[in-house]
Amino acid sequence: PVEYGVNYSDMHVTGIQADLKRFKPSPDSVSFFIQSLRFTERSGFRLDNMSAEFSESKTFLAFRNISLVTPNSQMQGDEISLRFKDWGQCKGDSFVRFVKLNIKLNPSNINLQDIGYFAPALRNTVQMVSLSGQIRGPVSNLKGRKLEIGYGNGSVIKGGFILEGLPDLRSTFIHADIKQFMSWSDEIESLQLPGQRTI
Repeated sequence: PVEYGVNYSDMHVTGIQADLKRFKPSPDSVSFFIQSLRFTERSGFRLDNMSAEFSESKTFLAFRNISLVTPNSQMQGDEISLRFKDWGQCKGDSFVRFVKLNIKLNPSNINLQDIGYFAPALRNTVQMVSLSGQIRGPVSNLKGRKLEIGYGNGSVIKGGFILEGLPDLRSTFIHADIKQFMSWSDEIESLQLPGQRTI
């Protein structure tokens, strides 16, 4: 068991409501269109609605043209995919080291509290941000490019980053390539950081 958030090796969902169309099985893969999907995961994460083109095989799982709504966030994206050698890499510590993420987000409004269910370092971080751009790599070595992050009443950060060492935030090396940063002192002071801290 994990202390907080989604346990990737033992996920448990309830209240599933799904409308699936265009089901296309093949010998080594399957794909279908998710018209709507909602559920609650044991961790407390709640999905109010999702639509996407879904496909999976022995080495990848992908959502394309995705729209996702939770009680706190609204997300739009071209792709969220996971690539791996085999499904065994999706279990336990192997997930953060070997499973390669590819996330292409269109402008979305995300509460970091929702991300906390999947990255416990952000547990109870109630901070709304707008986010677009691309994030690639395994969790332990994430790279972001063409990112635009907004918060508050007009604060914005544009650029890219490399994060080495997640999910342990305290020992993570952060290399940021900031192309543009605009904010105000009161907004910086009110920015919620992990652990319910502020600057």
